[in-house]
Amino acid sequence: MGTDGIQVSDAGLAKLTALTNLRSLSFFHPSFGMKSFDGSGFAALKALPKLERLTIAGTPFDNKGMAAVAEIKQLRDFRTWHTYQTSAGNESLTKLPELKSLWLGQRLRRYDGGSNSVSLGDATFDVLAKLKTLESLTLDEARVSLAALQRLKELPRFKKLELRRIDIPAADIESLRAALPSVAIDWKPLTDDERTKLEAFLK
Repeated sequence: MGTDGIQVSDAGLAKLTALTNLRSLSFFHPSFGMKSFDGSGFAALKALPKLERLTIAGTPFDNKGMAAVAEIKQLRDFRTWHTYQTSAGNESLTKLPELKSLWLGQRLRRYDGGSNSVSLGDATFDVLAKLKTLESLTLDEARVSLAALQRLKELPRFKKLELRRIDIPAADIESLRAALPSVAIDWKPLTDDERTKLEAFLK
């Protein structure tokens, strides 16, 4: 089941618990512009016994939302980007015992155009290295170092890494391939236009 642009309050998310056979839910731009929405209502979805895949993107979902998602212990696949979460919110991911696949993108800028703390950078790997059940990881819109990426060696089941719009030298990717020989790594260098947009987005 997927939605795009739905306007729903945190309390309203509990209505979805009546759909007990749901296995996958996608929320694109939910409650965008609704300044009272933080995503804490997603905790209600822990009552859906078959829910394994959840996407939340383009929304003022923040660290309270991440803590709520951490209550959905049955999740195996979680995807989130363009939200208000900060890097600190990523710690909630360690509370998902079945997590196999993760897509983690960069945070949104504030409604007034001001900056929010980044949600994806080198510090994120302190959390990612703890996700011992992780098999697949997609990272999007960030500047990260080789040293940070090499921490993925700490994941015993890790098989696939996709780097989308990630600013890192090509030589570092080759070093990463050597460090992670059993991991399929998908990466393309940034175009000049992509790099310009990324630099503006990360300010």
